[in-house]
Amino acid sequence: MTTKSIFLAVALAATWLAGSRDQARAVAGYEDVVLINGYNFIANQFNATGGNGVNNSLTNVMPVCPEGTRAYLWDAANQLFLPPATFHTNTGWSGNFDLPPGLGFVVFSNTRWTNTFSGQVPQGSLTNFVAGANKFSLLASTLPIAGQLGTDLGFPGTDGDNVYLFRSAIQSYTDAFTYFTNYGWFDPKGVADWTGPYVNLGESFFVQNPGPDANWVQVFNPPAMTASKSLAPVTNASAPDIRSLSLRDGKATLIISNPGGGQYDVQFSSDGRSWNRVAKQTSATWNGAYSGGRGFFRVVRSVP
Repeated sequence: MTTKSIFLAVALAATWLAGSRDQARAVAGYEDVVLINGYNFIANQFNATGGNGVNNSLTNVMPVCPEGTRAYLWDAANQLFLPPATFHTNTGWSGNFDLPPGLGFVVFSNTRWTNTFSGQVPQGSLTNFVAGANKFSLLASTLPIAGQLGTDLGFPGTDGDNVYLFRSAIQSYTDAFTYFTNYGWFDPKGVADWTGPYVNLGESFFVQNPGPDANWVQVFNPPAMTASKSLAPVTNASAPDIRSLSLRDGKATLIISNPGGGQYDVQFSSDGRSWNRVAKQTSATWNGAYSGGRGFFRVVRSVP
């Protein structure tokens, strides 16, 4: 990982999802990803919950799809797509595999529809493996953000890297965006631009890395818990925390742990920067309207 990409990852952690001084143990969110007729290069960017913990399986993150939808995983070691899992209305998926944040995959659809990915925003130092020796890797941002590949997503370009995006509307790849050391990214039209191509929310792309194996590291840590003048000292053990987020029938439901007791605020943000309180409560469940698109929830100790 280059010095520049380390700086970008740290800058990302300092600005994204940290739009106020409130402290939160975790952030949960959702994003709608539109799929069209044909092939779609997409990614799950949340840690979905199911059963007793994280469940990022295909059957959990895409539970209901149009008849005949197919999902493909890329095998970076053997440089090929594995046989697809196919969705059937009466029986569900014909196969299952894990789709952790940062792993790209491909979905073929016979119609236009929208899948909603939801769960906890990954946190900590998040590493995405980039295969070397001129192999292709199918990757995505581990965090649910969009932006320029270099500046906003902190991708560690190395000399000779090629990035290919798939344009679903025309069912074709872009020409290669190529990285040159000390110059940055060149777009397919030959214009120097060190920021790199723009990557959408929930979008995956191919990277061809001619050098050695590398790591794409992104960092996100919610602000640390601190003491407050008007409250008892707050620790990670006593602070409220989001256990799970579910979306159904136009409603969002949060299951919340509050071992320290007392009131807490449920806050919502559409962009991860500006937060608004939507409820003040003590109960372990919160329900509210869900209108689609993209959004984030967090819970923080209430200040009298």
